[in-house]
Amino acid sequence: MKSISLTSKILNLARKRLTWHHLGKDSFGNYINPKFPLIQDGVAVQPGDIKYKDINGDGIIDSYDKVRGVGHPKVPEIVYGFGLNIEYKGFYASAFFQGAGNCSVLLGGNTPEGWFPFSWGVDQSNYRTFALDRWTEKNPSQNVLMPRLHKDNTNAANNSVASTWWLRNGGFLRLKNVELGYQLPKKLLSKINLQAARIYLMGYNIALWDDLKYFDPEAGNANGGNTYPKARTFTLGIDFTF
Repeated sequence: MKSISLTSKILNLARKRLTWHHLGKDSFGNYINPKFPLIQDGVAVQPGDIKYKDINGDGIIDSYDKVRGVGHPKVPEIVYGFGLNIEYKGFYASAFFQGAGNCSVLLGGNTPEGWFPFSWGVDQSNYRTFALDRWTEKNPSQNVLMPRLHKDNTNAANNSVASTWWLRNGGFLRLKNVELGYQLPKKLLSKINLQAARIYLMGYNIALWDDLKYFDPEAGNANGGNTYPKARTFTLGIDFTF
């Protein structure tokens, strides 16, 4: 049975939504007193926190509402590569692509403190710019990346549970390397006693197409995405053969 959670937590089957909890009925048909926040999996929930679906219908959000087999494995089921080469009158170009498919990335993954802001409290933590795309009282939008932010792990426990809110497609296609060059004519080279010569420009990690966007998809769930990205490099050279 497939499981993409790296933390032994099992993913929630239903897409979770941020929600206001105020006077009115909750998802179970119960009235919520605004003085007493809703409890999900033992954690008090505030406006803007993630709201989970009651999978087994018992009126309680707990570990029995978690399921396996959502998404794809963390290890890609498809890994591929292909290249092309073109030559014309001494000019040539080659490129190599690599990619992966049928894999999922769980944001936060096995290192939630590397992904969720203020995991060690306000004074000992920081956040990445993606955390600006978040729920706030002035921006009570459902179409955000981050739910309500909390100042420590205890209050944020509800939002850091492994679930489909954080599940992303981990597939990608990378233009791994490109080489452009020109082979000097042999007639010209014979005049300067050279057998071959070429001028070339090579590039590595030129482009990446993926759905993740927040960090290199090849890193998967590792270290909450806090891995050094692959460097884009270029090399210009002249190659002679005597």
